Order: sequence, then C-alpha cells, then structure tokens
Amino acid sequence: MVPTTYKDFKPLEGLTQVSVLVDVPFVMVVNNEFPAKTLGDFMNYAKMAPGQVSVGNVGLGRQGHLALLGFGKAIGADLLPVPYKGSTPAINDLLGGQINAILDNVGVQKPFIETHKVTPLFVTSARRSPALPQVPTAVELGVSFESTAWFGLAAPRATPPAVVLYLRDTIVAGLQTPEQLSRLTLAGLTPVFSTPAQANARAATDTHTLAPLAASLNLPGN
Repeated sequence: MVPTTYKDFKPLEGLTQVSVLVDVPFVMVVNNEFPAKTLGDFMNYAKMAPGQVSVGNVGLGRQGHLALLGFGKAIGADLLPVPYKGSTPAINDLLGGQINAILDNVGVQKPFIETHKVTPLFVTSARRSPALPQVPTAVELGVSFESTAWFGLAAPRATPPAVVLYLRDTIVAGLQTPEQLSRLTLAGLTPVFSTPAQANARAATDTHTLAPLAASLNLPGN
C-alpha cells in the first residue's frame, strides 16, 4: 500500500501490472480470555465499550492498519488501535492479555490458531483462506467488509503488451506446480495469477479505496 501512504510514488502512472500473483488475507484473532468469541459478540462488545477494545496494529500505514480502520467503519465501532513494530511484540502482548485482539496476516497467525493459543473470528478475504478453511469470512457472518493485500509483478509502463503477457505466462507457469502451490498455501497466501488487465484494474481500485483511509492517518510520509 505504498501508493496510498507515499504521494510521491505513483505506480499507476509509471508502471503496468503484469499479474496479481497471490492474495494476502488477514485474520482477526482475540485473546482466549476475551469475552467475545464470535464476530457478532465482538461487534456488540465494541459498541458497548467505544474506544476500549484494543486491537494490535502490526505495521503503521500498512494495509493491515488500513484494513483495521475500514473494519471499524464497517461495523460502526470505535476501536483502539495499538501500534507495534511487527507481529512478534503484538502477539506477545495478545497472549499476555495486554491487548484484546490483532488483525494480522493469515500466515503469521495460523500456528497460533492451530495450537488454540488464540481464537479466530473471521478472515478479511472474499472467500475463505485455503490455509484456514475453518474460519469464515466477514461477509459470511453478515458484515459487508473485505480487505486483502496482494503481491504481484509489475513492469515499466512502456513495456510492450506482448512482453507483459510473456512475463505473466512464464512466471505463472513456474508457480502453478503442485509443490509451489502447496508452499504458497502453507505460507497463508492464496494463489490468484490474474491477467494483466485484471491486475491493473485491481491496482486502480485498491488505490482509490484505500487512499482516503491512508490520508486520514496523517502520517509523516503522507
């Protein structure tokens, strides 16, 4: 989400997207002692205690932070974001009961969920994550909210379309082997392998959607 937090970086003008390779969904997890064990309960609790439900933010200005802001707006609740320099200190505080929840990458939280050290409420992707198929989406639970980061490949804007397509097909072919697909899923990533047109459209949509949230943070780099 660099384009939304650093105005001097304008990838929509200088780059053409080759492919969205993978989605990076987020998952909301809560401390096992937190009273809310479902998304519905979390929403009710947050509305009854505005500004008191603490949610770890593992990266200032990153998409997880923007997703947290968007989620608060979607449920009409005033959450308390707590900034951390990465996932590890946030997880330590969550397990220790210093904060109530974390919105973090699926791949990071997957081992803590599988060992029942935290309770997952929902994933932020449009569909369930292959890495956490047991965890529902927010949309499934009746909340109109979706926010998914992604990794992709881009090329200089003037790259000929035939070259862009060749790059896309070559890289995707190398990633679509059973071994590579398994590795991506284990890392909490969801394979996408979009066309260049789809990737350019998504880059434009995400920039338009997330830019207002980023601007509201008033970060020094913004």
